[in-house]
Amino acid sequence: MGNFRKVTEEERQRIISLLKSGLSQGKTAREVGRSKQTVSRIARAAGISSDVTAIKKAEAARLDFAKAERLELLNEGFQKAREILPTVDSAHKLQAWMTALGIAVDKRRLEDGEATERGDYTHREAAEKDLEEYFEALDALREGDGEADTQ
Repeated sequence: MGNFRKVTEEERQRIISLLKSGLSQGKTAREVGRSKQTVSRIARAAGISSDVTAIKKAEAARLDFAKAERLELLNEGFQKAREILPTVDSAHKLQAWMTALGIAVDKRRLEDGEATERGDYTHREAAEKDLEEYFEALDALREGDGEADTQ
């Protein structure tokens, strides 16, 4: 006979647990390092259906839960960004803050199913020049000369 390894009770329980959580038989087999036939035999013996629609429903529920967690985390990030804003006291810190906020906004839009659009810039140098001028103007305002124009 071939390389036969008896399935331990611990492995059997892990396989059953993974299947009940909605993982497919194929993914379960890969996860535990066993053949699909072994996983299928254990599933049948445990009375676990291999109904594909039930597995897909469980997977969708798991993804919805993960999305809810991601949205909650993004909302916490927005709150933290709001709390940090008053401490932003230099152009460099503002740039980092704005970059982080922009990424968070893009991620939130993607989670909400909205397509994100990129800026009108076609050349990186033009965008960097505009951003540099904006930060210089902000620094000038902070230094108190009041003559800076951020437009």
